[in-house]
Amino acid sequence: MKKLSLIVAALSLVLLAGCATAVPRGGIYSEMTLPALATGNQALTKTTGLKIGQSTCVSWFGMVATGDASIDAACEKAQIKKIYHVDWKVESELPLGIKTVYTTVVYGE
Repeated sequence: MKKLSLIVAALSLVLLAGCATAVPRGGIYSEMTLPALATGNQALTKTTGLKIGQSTCVSWFGMVATGDASIDAACEKAQIKKIYHVDWKVESELPLGIKTVYTTVVYGE
């Protein structure tokens, strides 16, 4: 019985470690868009000339992360000079956080 309690405690520590995050995260699957930044620029009424730039990084097992998901990288890709607002997307493509893709989406002109 003591051995079973020890195994359950160890398994609980592994499964619950790092569960307090700054963003919501599904343990099995995640796909969400979160606000990151808003400016006083009036973009929502303008559709002419609106550009959308995206930059991404990928995290594997929550242990290794690579890529450039910065606002600057997204602006460079779409040649955005004036930012209206920025969203942040998170998608867990494989279950249990094996592969998680973080995307910064910049709207502007």
